[in-house]
Amino acid sequence: DVKQFGPRADSVELLKQIQNSIRFLEIGDKSSSGFQDMPNATFAAGNSGTAPVGNSAGPTLSQQQEQQQQQPQPWAVTSEPPRSVAEADSEALARTYALVGNWSNWGTFVELQRDEGDGTVFSAEVVVPAGKDVEFQVVCDGDWKQRLFPTANGGGGRVLGPTSDGHGRNWRLHGLTDPAILRVDFDPTGERYLRSALLI
Repeated sequence: DVKQFGPRADSVELLKQIQNSIRFLEIGDKSSSGFQDMPNATFAAGNSGTAPVGNSAGPTLSQQQEQQQQQPQPWAVTSEPPRSVAEADSEALARTYALVGNWSNWGTFVELQRDEGDGTVFSAEVVVPAGKDVEFQVVCDGDWKQRLFPTANGGGGRVLGPTSDGHGRNWRLHGLTDPAILRVDFDPTGERYLRSALLI
């Protein structure tokens, strides 16, 4: 049979088609309401949103997250974190160390001197101006790419480095109203420590 549309279409045939379309819409509406009724469903993460999945099918969300953490992502950028573990004592003691800071606009190295005898502490003193916070880092072997700096900006925590990282992560002391002397003691062996103080 050839179905006609437009003004010559069979009115009975058109009515049947409309009734069938309404029946399909009713069935679709019922099925969609049943799809939403899933109180025990879990949701799996995806790139374009979430989709309901049954509890017995596939790994749970926490298992998927754990698997994703174990597998390297293709977009992840990996880099070696700054070293927080001291070098071998012999290697650390063979280096030279110098202070560099904002009192000279980061342009002058002040060498730390090792204690006499078999001491492992390197010390230095430098005059700093009044009324300005003092910031500094420690440079190894006169090389800007071999810097030491604190875990937390301003000081505290472990000594990190030597590395070229750490820009802006400085030891910091509040400036005094009078000119002062910055005293720094640094032990590069063992767990490493750095102590600093402003003396009048």
